[in-house]
Amino acid sequence: MLRSLPLLLIALRPGVAGTASVGIELHADHTATVTEQFWQLRGPRQLVFLSSPCARIERVRYTNSEGSRELMLTQPWTVFELPADVDGLVYQTTAGQPDTRGCAMPLMIPKAPLESVALMVRDPDHAIRVITVPNLARHRSDLWIGTLPAVPSKIQIEWRTGQAFAQPASVLPTGLFFWNFGGLVIVLVCWTILYILWASRRAS
Repeated sequence: MLRSLPLLLIALRPGVAGTASVGIELHADHTATVTEQFWQLRGPRQLVFLSSPCARIERVRYTNSEGSRELMLTQPWTVFELPADVDGLVYQTTAGQPDTRGCAMPLMIPKAPLESVALMVRDPDHAIRVITVPNLARHRSDLWIGTLPAVPSKIQIEWRTGQAFAQPASVLPTGLFFWNFGGLVIVLVCWTILYILWASRRAS
């Protein structure tokens, strides 16, 4: 459990339907401990997450009237049913390739609509160089806090250690559309020239 999770409650209004807090603590071994807490979810009590080629979700734990329980996940596994008497859970996100510097780590997303999400990311080991999440403000060298309209499906992280990103081949930003459009223009120009030649011959 994150020690600083109560700080997230400052940005929330408990009692308002559809609010949540997400606390993420990053570690030097390219893992993250995630704590998610929900208030008054309306709609399906299901959580989903997007499979990531570079990271996996494991060790999902929650506490209810029967005590603490842990779910063993088998990939690909993307849906989790939140019990009626459970409003929060803790899980671990582990990089599938620990020697890779960059990774998009998935988060569990509730299907029920949310009004606001308080997000806090801690880096006590100073293990990362860059974290990319919209509307996330840096408060200290090891702390980022933000309020979002929904739980992000993933967070893009660049660690201080590991192999650098593979440089992709240079491609046009418009993709195949550019080549399709260019081919169409070439065909139209060729047909126009051929038609002009044919019409001039016929006129003579």
